[in-house]
Amino acid sequence: MRLLDLILNVLYPKYCLLCLREGLYICARCKTLLQYYNGPCCPVCKGLLRSQKYFIHKICKKHSNLDGLFPLIHYDCRSKIILGEAKYKYAQEVLVEIADMLKPIYSNLPFKIDYLVPVPLSREKKNYRGFNQSEVIAKAIGWKYKNILQRLRDTKSQAISNRSERITNLKNAFIIDPFYKIKDKNIVLIDDVYTTGSTLEECAKILKEAGASKVVAVVWAKD
Repeated sequence: MRLLDLILNVLYPKYCLLCLREGLYICARCKTLLQYYNGPCCPVCKGLLRSQKYFIHKICKKHSNLDGLFPLIHYDCRSKIILGEAKYKYAQEVLVEIADMLKPIYSNLPFKIDYLVPVPLSREKKNYRGFNQSEVIAKAIGWKYKNILQRLRDTKSQAISNRSERITNLKNAFIIDPFYKIKDKNIVLIDDVYTTGSTLEECAKILKEAGASKVVAVVWAKD
């Protein structure tokens, strides 16, 4: 641990967001109370998959641009408290702990990873919050993280829209940074939470249209 981190921990000790125990924002005991997924989920039917080679059902594949979805925990009352602190009270250190929890999933993906790509925020929202939570997580996970996707405009909440509204809402919301060549590349999208899935689907669509070979999503929480 860096000397600066040691000093900050003395001056501003961390307390678990769920039980107030000193030490970490998500203590070891409270981690055991979170509800974990036992493997990847099909991005279409949401069913669990056991294969080490295929992460979306063959019959579902034609309905999704994602090749797999890897959630860690369920999006419940506990995970909502943690993410609320990280996103709306600006505690980026919480996101680093979330990234540490995701590292085993990322490290054990059974294919070569070319890029680790965070889901982008609009410039307005990023300026207001001061950071993009998905970018903080991706950067803390691994050195392959790149801001390949850029968000052109803000969009209204996906959770309050029906399916057709979500599709229209996200149309032309993202572009790819032309600096990166992604043809035939394997890409891991990183996001904090998966709710409707529309944003990750649109990101995957843009990447696949540009020639990406495989696009999977790794998320901390999924409803």
